[in-house]
Amino acid sequence: MAKVNPDQMTMGASMVGDIYSQMAQELFLRMIQRIKQRGVADLQDNPYLWQLEKLNDMHLLNEENIQYVIEQTGIARELMDEIIQNEGLKVYQNTSEQLAAQLNKKTPQYNSVQDTLARYANQTFLDIDNLVNQTLITTNLGQNSAMRVYQEIIEQSVAEVTTGLKTADKAISDTVMKWIDKGIPSAFVDKGGNTWTIERYARTVMESTTYRVYNEMRTGAAEELGVTTFHMSSHAAARPACAPIQGHIVTKAQHSFDSGDAKVGRVYSLWEHGYGEPSGTMGINCHHVLTPFVIGVNEMPDEDIPDPKQAIANGEKQAKQRAYERGIRDAKYKIAAAKALGDEGLRKRYQALLDSRRAGLRNLIDDNDFLHRDYAREKIYSNQKLNLAYQEKMLKNEYGKLINKFGKPGMPSYFDYKTYIKNGGDAGRLWGNYIQARRKRTINPVVKLSDYQEVDVELHNALLGVVGSNGLKVTGNSYHLIDRVLGTSYDQENHKLRQGVPIDELKNAITNGEVFFDDKQYFFESDKARVVVNPDGNVVTVYPRSSKVNKKKKKGDH
Repeated sequence: MAKVNPDQMTMGASMVGDIYSQMAQELFLRMIQRIKQRGVADLQDNPYLWQLEKLNDMHLLNEENIQYVIEQTGIARELMDEIIQNEGLKVYQNTSEQLAAQLNKKTPQYNSVQDTLARYANQTFLDIDNLVNQTLITTNLGQNSAMRVYQEIIEQSVAEVTTGLKTADKAISDTVMKWIDKGIPSAFVDKGGNTWTIERYARTVMESTTYRVYNEMRTGAAEELGVTTFHMSSHAAARPACAPIQGHIVTKAQHSFDSGDAKVGRVYSLWEHGYGEPSGTMGINCHHVLTPFVIGVNEMPDEDIPDPKQAIANGEKQAKQRAYERGIRDAKYKIAAAKALGDEGLRKRYQALLDSRRAGLRNLIDDNDFLHRDYAREKIYSNQKLNLAYQEKMLKNEYGKLINKFGKPGMPSYFDYKTYIKNGGDAGRLWGNYIQARRKRTINPVVKLSDYQEVDVELHNALLGVVGSNGLKVTGNSYHLIDRVLGTSYDQENHKLRQGVPIDELKNAITNGEVFFDDKQYFFESDKARVVVNPDGNVVTVYPRSSKVNKKKKKGDH
């Protein structure tokens, strides 16, 4: 069957990881700014007084950090929901629809899948929230991981100055860089007793969860339709658990078995290759994907499966590439920190280190054809860039939903849509009302946005300044009036065709019609239309003349 591309999900997971990486960088830069505030002369001359002043700043720094962390983790949470729930459901739907068509079966229902995905999203957020977010937003300074780092930097800098080992500037620079190397700790400690940094934990959880959700949505859809065998993708570089079985047909059954098909051969059990273990097949950072495969129906793909030993060796080289990429990001980050510290010597040192690591990465890639340069892995992101990337992703997602719901006819291009949303104003409000009208079916589906915009202009030109038969001057009109002029194929009250009212008939009713007032608004009636206008002169709506109205007061003045 056709493969569903996981790139959309992995890109989103990477963005969440970038949020936490940038968060750690920003928190360190804020610490540096606070430490360098008012200079470091007091650290040299009166270190304990300087220490007291800096520790007294902790509450204020923590309050600022908490607001920042809450904002960033809120964005991360929305992205998690989008990746896991929305993109995950798309994977399930696409897989089940393709497979059902192939097997001539009915497509499974999605309700229980949506519940499962919601639980996945919630649990993923809770994992990161408990072990990362909460350690950064607690007001208990002794438990706040960022504040503990700040306190350590202050106290260690003072210790090195008072013992005469270093100057104030040197002590601060060295201590800050040492802690940047260590990172801001999360509350997660692995089996080896190692405490993970906040960015490492968040990125690992998101990437692993994304691939797990992707594969479980594919295998779950297949199992609903009675398919329990899958083709496992193959990579030039693979871990030892995956290398022997990648490119082959696999199963979640407890034991391997012979397929009975000469081309397929043996069907390998994932459980016999570490399934469920962090370092096993489908474990942490495993990027293999499973595609439903019906033995006797599907054909094995024509691909060159890497030799297992070579794939493992390539995996080690790919790990070196990842190490270089992390090193490049680290050097860039330290250059930014050195600039914040005002340490030119340190900046030059890390610039040289950056150049060296880039050269090492180039040589590694040049010597291994299966490796490819991915500059995105070498970038460090600012808040602005991350937020813009997030906004762009959300806009594209919302635009896609509108196209899926209403179809392309009548809808603007993505560029125009983005302009309406970002610029707002009258054009943005008109766009919003058009979509509401399409959702409520108060206009015909064939009405394009351009038609809607034209009627808006025509109404403005025809009505603004017009004086009604009772002397009331028209000052404007509601967007709803556009719906009434265009008409619809569906009336929500009686489910019958509702005709639109031409603008000239609407204008004629205002200028020449009979007027009634019901204590709240005026009704201008002609033989073709009934127009509702509020006392301020704003035209609210119009009805074809056949509509009924409760006439409470006879002709009156405004």
